[in-house]
Amino acid sequence: MNDNPRDPRSEPTNARRLVRTVVLPPAILLLLLAVVTVLLELAFAPTVGRETLRAFELFGLDHRTLLTCLFNLGLVLLFLVHLLVLAGTIQMSRMSGYRGAKIAALISLVPVLSPGYILGIPVAIWALVALRSPRVKEAFHGCVT
Repeated sequence: MNDNPRDPRSEPTNARRLVRTVVLPPAILLLLLAVVTVLLELAFAPTVGRETLRAFELFGLDHRTLLTCLFNLGLVLLFLVHLLVLAGTIQMSRMSGYRGAKIAALISLVPVLSPGYILGIPVAIWALVALRSPRVKEAFHGCVT
């Protein structure tokens, strides 16, 4: 870290702080929703797998193994997408990666992929509106003085 007090990179400027106040609320909300979603997925994954097997047995499906594998693969992919959203919201809150922040907000617009499902969609719209501002883009790229 640079200890020179005159160097503008040593402390965020007033403009960057103002931009951060615009970006931080939706970033924190999306981050909280993503964390809760990932934790719930980890907690309920074994239960969902067992219930899927029971449902296949109930309907007498003979391709149970293939269907269970496909269903569990879908759960793993959903979990990985939510981890991607989590990483993007961390970048948004730190104002370190504009592309990752925007990808996280865009993924959160899809109802099935949104962290917190229905709750994540309005927060994702809020985040995209905040990220669309030219001052926010400049702040993410370090151009705000």
